[in-house]
Amino acid sequence: MVEQLCEALGMCPNHTRRLLHDAPYYIPSTVYRYVTATASARLFSRRPPGRCPACLNAEWALGQVSSVILESLGVPRVTEAFRLAGGFCLPHLLDALPRLGTAEALVAVEVCLNASGEQPPSVATEAGADRDAPLRGGLRERLPLEPGGDETTLGRLRARMEVDACPLCLAAAQAERCYLTWAIAKRAHEARELARDLVTLCPRHTHDLFELDREAGAWVVDLKREFWLRELRALTARLHALPPASFGERLRQIPRMWHKIRQSEVRQIRPRSRWRAIKRTARELLHNQRRAREDAVRRLLVPRECPACRAVQAVERQQQALLGEALSDRETLTRYENSHGVCLYHLRSFGVVPEPVSALAATRLAVLNWELVETGRKRNWIYRHESGGSEASAWLRAPALLDGRTFLGGPATRP
Repeated sequence: MVEQLCEALGMCPNHTRRLLHDAPYYIPSTVYRYVTATASARLFSRRPPGRCPACLNAEWALGQVSSVILESLGVPRVTEAFRLAGGFCLPHLLDALPRLGTAEALVAVEVCLNASGEQPPSVATEAGADRDAPLRGGLRERLPLEPGGDETTLGRLRARMEVDACPLCLAAAQAERCYLTWAIAKRAHEARELARDLVTLCPRHTHDLFELDREAGAWVVDLKREFWLRELRALTARLHALPPASFGERLRQIPRMWHKIRQSEVRQIRPRSRWRAIKRTARELLHNQRRAREDAVRRLLVPRECPACRAVQAVERQQQALLGEALSDRETLTRYENSHGVCLYHLRSFGVVPEPVSALAATRLAVLNWELVETGRKRNWIYRHESGGSEASAWLRAPALLDGRTFLGGPATRP
């Protein structure tokens, strides 16, 4: 497990927050001793880190459960139990549709439609479960305020460097909070115009909006519910219009197939090639249903950009470009060298890493690793007479240096 964590340079922000919230301090303190040593050794490597082992385990478990359900939907008792349970939430339904046959897809969609008609809309149904949302909400409340509008561009950048956090993560988190609070305020006056944007909010930002303002969150959930009900009804109509899938029903398609063959140029082909042409025509008819189903599902799953994600990514790119240019300013460089510096997540996103950025990251990683080793040493019984120092908080600062998104761009603090 430790090897997987080192390969991934820790866990994703969601699972890291859960670890810091639930586990006693000595567990992350021990684990990050090895992770920071690996990160320091691979600081200048272009090899990307592995995926979060907790995410991989969760995806495997979800895949096992969903595959059993999806493969059994044709069994009457399973179908009835699936109906009684209310089916999938919307994100899991959309994820499952490409793997379902026509009959199973109709069952899954119709159960979802029936459940939506019988139950009041909820954020869990429309955006899935999100245990991390309350932790993000608490961290968002602690975020520092944005620099004042009367500051110069470099002044605002230097103001972010005064916070003990990655300045790029902080700028992205402030932009995220700015968009969500703007949407809540604008809803009171321009709800119709805003609805076109907020209906495509991703599940994460739907939960975040709900945490910030329950009334506005419930309004967005209702918008998303109405939008997806229309989309799923349209999908159901398209699926019902598809050619039948069972073998018996396909046999009944033989007259139609024969008519198509007679209308084609098969009769004009030489006798030796005629049989191959007949087989090709039959294969096309039998495969039309699968292609039509895939086309219908593809129309439903067309990518829809989340406006909050778009706003955050735009600010993140701009602030990274600004930081790269601003380090040539002596005052900004001095401030940066005495700041937290960018986290390793953003360090890897630089095309060419500026020398002050890489130098500060290397120093901070080396010192942080020493602090974690020192914390482990002082926990030894034979050194119990020594008092703890600032290294006692290294287990919180380690995830902030590896990926500042863990604390939503704010200073390291227990979620």
